[in-house]
Amino acid sequence: MRISSIKFKIAVLVGLFALFMLIVVGTTRNVVLSQSADARIIDIAGRQRMLTQKMSKEVLFLVSSLKNNSAAEELREGLIKTVSLYDRSLKALKDGGMTLGTDGKETSLPESTGEAKIQLIRVEGLWNHFRKAMNVITDHSAVTSDEFQNAISDIRNGNVALLKESNKAVVLFKEASEEKTYFLKTVQTAALILTFAVTVISLMLTNRKIVRPIEELSKGAEILGRGNLDHKVGTDAKDEVGELSRTFDQMIGNLKTVTASRDELDKEITGRKKSEKERERLILELKDALVKVRTLRGLLPICSVCNKIRDDKGNWTYVDVYIRDHSEAELTHGYCPECEKTHFPQKNEE
Repeated sequence: MRISSIKFKIAVLVGLFALFMLIVVGTTRNVVLSQSADARIIDIAGRQRMLTQKMSKEVLFLVSSLKNNSAAEELREGLIKTVSLYDRSLKALKDGGMTLGTDGKETSLPESTGEAKIQLIRVEGLWNHFRKAMNVITDHSAVTSDEFQNAISDIRNGNVALLKESNKAVVLFKEASEEKTYFLKTVQTAALILTFAVTVISLMLTNRKIVRPIEELSKGAEILGRGNLDHKVGTDAKDEVGELSRTFDQMIGNLKTVTASRDELDKEITGRKKSEKERERLILELKDALVKVRTLRGLLPICSVCNKIRDDKGNWTYVDVYIRDHSEAELTHGYCPECEKTHFPQKNEE
């Protein structure tokens, strides 16, 4: 396929449209899927904030129960579950993996990236120290021991810091999700602008390379239809329309040659007809002249007594009748002077 052909140009435009659509659809799909995962991540990251406060409250309840020598086993198990959920969720948020979703079902999270992961590493550092204190609380019952009291102190001091850093992680996850939304809008806007530009270029190209040349061919056909075979419609374009226009001119050139040959043939036929008529006229004149020559100059048998003439059929007719029938002469009757004296002497005496 030639680069200059209309087929190639249309294929390029259609390909660009298809490419834009694939980019928009693919980007939209990826962002939507990513935002679906982001929603789960943000929910679980938000739950982490809540779990830091829940663990602190459960520690207080457990310490109070131990001091009052009341049943604390149930509170201890609850605290252990909360610690385990926080630890599992933190690892899933940072490195990716399975954890319990906010809907109570197991869910898979992708590995975090960028600033969010850096922030989760900070949270993990605080959590490792915080968890050691939690393990002391859940593993010991001696409320008055120094280790137990130090663990309570560490939890009180580290709770606010852990809450703040967890909150920062949530904010970063939200910002990352919003950036994806902004990126999607940017891609869609760019695709819309490019689609509009390609549409305008397509219309201009169609008008320049197809519509206008075809209109010129149509006008040229009208001019040629009025008999002007010298009109040219060919262009230098190397596309299909240009080839069509040059083929059109070639066809008109052949038609002009045929028409010229036909005109020359008509002239020749007309000349021959005219010559034929002239020849027939001359033949008729010659025949008439021949007839006259034969009538007036032929050897005529004439009677020596009565002067009658014998015709071709053997009939004897008077001289004046024969001349009248065999020539264009008109005869008038009168008397010569001698006959007048001989036959009308009385007229001379008067």
